[in-house]
Amino acid sequence: SHKDDLCTFIVTLLKEHGRWAVYQQPLDNSDRFSPTLFQCYLSSVLEAQQNRSARQTAYMRRKMKLLVVTTGYMDVIDIVQALQNHPDPDVKSSFSIGSITACVNPLCCYMEHRFLFPKFLDQCSQGLVS
Repeated sequence: SHKDDLCTFIVTLLKEHGRWAVYQQPLDNSDRFSPTLFQCYLSSVLEAQQNRSARQTAYMRRKMKLLVVTTGYMDVIDIVQALQNHPDPDVKSSFSIGSITACVNPLCCYMEHRFLFPKFLDQCSQGLVS
C-alpha cells in the first residue's frame, strides 16, 4: 500500500538520524484503531529503550523515533488522545508528536454524490502535496 511505501521510505531515508520503531495495527484488528493496543505498544517500546540505554554508553544512545501506520481512514485525534491519555505518566512524557502525515488516495476520498468524507478537508487544511 502507499502507507507502507511511505513508511519504508521515511525510515530508510532518516535512519542515520536516530533509531525508529514502527507501529502497525495488527492484521486481525485492521478495521478499527485500538487505543489500548497502541498504549501497550508504547509501554513496551519505552521499556525496551530503557533496558537498551542501561547497557549502552552515552555515545551509542540514539533518540527513539516512532512512526505510526494505520490502515484505512483514520481520524488523527484518536491517535493523539491515545498518547495523551496514557495511564503511565513516564510513557506519556517520553513521547511527543513531531508531525502528522496522511497518505490519501484522491480517488477514494469521495462518498456518493461527490461529497467528501467528513473531516477530510480539515486534515488537508495545513497543506496538500501530490
